[in-house]
Amino acid sequence: MPRAVIDKVDWDCEVITNFSDVKPWLQMRPVSGIDWVFEQVEEAIILEDDCLADPSFFRFCEELLERYRNDERVAMIGGINFLGNYQTKYQSYYFSLFGGTWGWATWRRAWKLNDPDIEALASDSGNGPSRKIFPIPEQCNYWKDYFRRSATARSPMHGIISGCCRAG
Repeated sequence: MPRAVIDKVDWDCEVITNFSDVKPWLQMRPVSGIDWVFEQVEEAIILEDDCLADPSFFRFCEELLERYRNDERVAMIGGINFLGNYQTKYQSYYFSLFGGTWGWATWRRAWKLNDPDIEALASDSGNGPSRKIFPIPEQCNYWKDYFRRSATARSPMHGIISGCCRAG
C-alpha cells in the first residue's frame, strides 16, 4: 500500500524513496532506512506507512525544523499530541522528553545520537543515560521495561496524525 500512496503525491515536494523487500516490522529496517535518508539530506519528515498526516503537520514540521535547526536541546518534532484535549491559548506546541515516531521530523545531527541498542539502555544502572532522562527510579524502570518490550513487540499503528503535537 505505501508505494501506491507515494505515487499519488500531487503537491510540490521532493519525494525520495528507499524501498526494501525486508518485512517492515523487522525492528532494524526503520533504522537502516533512516540512516539512508540522512546520507542524502540534513533534515527529514518521517511517517509510518500506515499513518495519514493532516496537511498542517508538514507546515508545522517545516517551521520547527528551521526554528530549532541549531538547537541541540531539541532532537525531534513529533506529530502526536500526547496531552489529549489539553487546551491553552498561549502555546501552539509543547516540549517533552517523550516522542512518538508515527509522524515526526528530525535532523541528521540528532539522528547521529540515536542508539538502537535497547539492551544497553535497559541494562543501564546508577547514573547513566537513562537516569539522566528519567531521574525518578520508578519512572526509569517503567520506561526501560517499555523500551525492552517495544524492541521485540509488533503493534499495529492505526489512526490519523492530527494536532501535530500542538497543545491546542
